[in-house]
Amino acid sequence: MKYRIGEIAQLMGVSVEAVRFFEKRGLVTPERDEESGHRLFSAVDYNVLMRARGYSKFGFTLSEAAMLIETCDLEDMAQQFDRQSGRIKEQIRMQQLLLECIQRRRKHIDRISKMVGQCVVEKSPSMYGIIFRENLSITEDNILRKRARQWGEYKPFAETLLSYPKETLTGKEGITYLHGLCMMEEFAREFAVTEAEGVIHFSARRAVFSVERIPYEETCPCTRESFSFQRAMDFIEKNHLKIAGDSYGRTLHTSKKGGEYVHYSEQWFPIEE
Repeated sequence: MKYRIGEIAQLMGVSVEAVRFFEKRGLVTPERDEESGHRLFSAVDYNVLMRARGYSKFGFTLSEAAMLIETCDLEDMAQQFDRQSGRIKEQIRMQQLLLECIQRRRKHIDRISKMVGQCVVEKSPSMYGIIFRENLSITEDNILRKRARQWGEYKPFAETLLSYPKETLTGKEGITYLHGLCMMEEFAREFAVTEAEGVIHFSARRAVFSVERIPYEETCPCTRESFSFQRAMDFIEKNHLKIAGDSYGRTLHTSKKGGEYVHYSEQWFPIEE
């Protein structure tokens, strides 16, 4: 019995384009019906296509699946399976990391949702970060730009970093805010991220922790009155605490619910012991 390309694709549960790919590679050789002009595939073609489909389910690309059939004997197949096993193990490791990451964030949401607009004294987390934007200006430093591209590949483990210099917090200079990407230490270890040129280590220390819901227009403050974390500064002054360094934190979520963008951001303000 012979099958047209649409029929055999339906039987296999694949696209017509996939069947055409293997036909172009010469792995299947359909006959052409002289009257209708249709290409007709045989049961042998079906068997070859199903073999290739099985390899694709192991994660091999169409080209790799075709190569396995075209050129590999049993010894070659064993080597290819060993390589693919390594790839699958790495994919599983990454999926496990993603699961851990999303579960941590889900748990974190429960905490911060109860803390919007509040301040507490606690130990800040240890994290690494890169800063490549000051106010609205992106750096021209090629090393930092390269770091930014590299860290973009670490998403979602790398998150949006927001930092305020100590001079801004204490009112000694105008409002400066720094943006970049940050990564919690436990995930930084997975990607071999360490302190290096352009990479900052924010060590765990005593700090005031604050969570704010910030309207978009207030994310670019130009006066202390529009400073999003003035609440934390008031808390520090009221409790006779003293700023001990630059703040750092993460923008956790951006929402347009209600028609306008708002950012949910958390910040740690280091204070003297």
